[in-house]
Amino acid sequence: MTELEACPTGRATARDKSFGRARCLVWPIAMTATGAAVTVLLLLLLLATELLPSAPMQRNLQRSIAQGSLQPEDWPWDRTRGVNQYNDCLLVMMARFRQSPLSSTVAPLVVFNDYPVPLLDGQGNRRTECSIAIEAVQSASPRELLPRESYFPYSRYVHGYRVPFHVLISAMPLAEIRLFYRAVVVALLILILAGQLYRSYRAFASSDRSQAVAALAFAGITTSFLLFSGIDLFAQSLAHGPSDIILIAALGWLSFRPHRPGIRFDVIVAALAGLAFGFDFLHGTVPMMLAMILGSTALQAFAARAQIMLLDLVRSIGAFILGVSGALAAKLLAVLALVGWEGIASFFGQLSYRLGGDDYALADVVEALRRSAVFIGWGISFLPKAAVILGFLAAAAAALLALFGRMAAWRKMAVLTALLSIAAIVAWYALFRNHTAVHAGFMVRLLAWPIAVGPACLLLAALPLREPRASDAAVRTSESRADQAG
Repeated sequence: MTELEACPTGRATARDKSFGRARCLVWPIAMTATGAAVTVLLLLLLLATELLPSAPMQRNLQRSIAQGSLQPEDWPWDRTRGVNQYNDCLLVMMARFRQSPLSSTVAPLVVFNDYPVPLLDGQGNRRTECSIAIEAVQSASPRELLPRESYFPYSRYVHGYRVPFHVLISAMPLAEIRLFYRAVVVALLILILAGQLYRSYRAFASSDRSQAVAALAFAGITTSFLLFSGIDLFAQSLAHGPSDIILIAALGWLSFRPHRPGIRFDVIVAALAGLAFGFDFLHGTVPMMLAMILGSTALQAFAARAQIMLLDLVRSIGAFILGVSGALAAKLLAVLALVGWEGIASFFGQLSYRLGGDDYALADVVEALRRSAVFIGWGISFLPKAAVILGFLAAAAAALLALFGRMAAWRKMAVLTALLSIAAIVAWYALFRNHTAVHAGFMVRLLAWPIAVGPACLLLAALPLREPRASDAAVRTSESRADQAG
């Protein structure tokens, strides 16, 4: 019996009802507290890194300028610095415009070249964020370079990626950090790919086709991240790289764990939600993490031929939402304590703008994503466009088979859950219309998920299955009973 099955029913005794209500109340509190605890931990780690001496950071940043790995362009287009140096330069500013450790932890200072007034160079052109960052690196008194009102306390996000950045920039220049991030992302993807291909081989050898298909689907997802997530341009970003590492590490764990719903998994989901929120720059880490959790649940259940219970699915989604809510609440409480209501108003003002659709319609979002396809697919723009079309066509075909075809209930639920993971990406695009349209250059990376999971859904729905050998089925049944008993 799962934990939520202890909730009160009509035939329960008064004592059972009281106990069940207590458990139903404790569960959402525990999920929210888990997300909040992750944020508090990240803030404590940030506080610790704010105590690191600034001199080694400045020396390595100056070395980065001399080596050419930090230049005045905000949006370069090369394989050395990537394409989004804008966010990198914001992190450089945070490291140079340091206040007290506690203030810099919650609300690090940055300078925006268009707020509160445009900042112009000697020729009357608007200065880039990176040119401002470079001046801050070269200056002995960076907080005296500009008028006081130009320094903005950037309290909207947790900025968890500052933790590895502060540690690494104290020891090496930017070029080596970028190489390290990209190497870790690629290494993790290759390890997952090799592991899933081996699992597929073993499953085919034992005639366990459902396990083999699930492993092949995970291998396809990994391949899609290698080809269509823009790792050549974004994996070395100081803001995107750490988020990518967390996402791929989570995918690896989710893809190899057995299908075991329960309170422990709910807590892990809430923790992953808090971690995604802490490392997100509104560039898609949160919806991608949710998609990974749902898609992995579907594939693992399909591999085990296990029925996904609707209650377990609702709990996973609920745990994720509560985890993000707890993380947000912890962050906002810290902002309220150190910045005041102005910081809260700034957060919700920006959130309202990004959620709004007054500036961009859904058609504009689709067009922006279509134009931004050049950022994925290693520069071959027609390849990701074709892959996206095929992915959504395959998902549509799988949906028709699941809704109108004849298949076992456990199989239908696995297909629908996998389709739900794709819907999470699409819903995020629609919900954050303004943000997606403006920042389609990196939001397009989320399409790596439907590119792979669409065909996987069709495979789950259409592929003929044979029963595994009797010995394997007996072992699986024994393991399933042992898990339920545990």
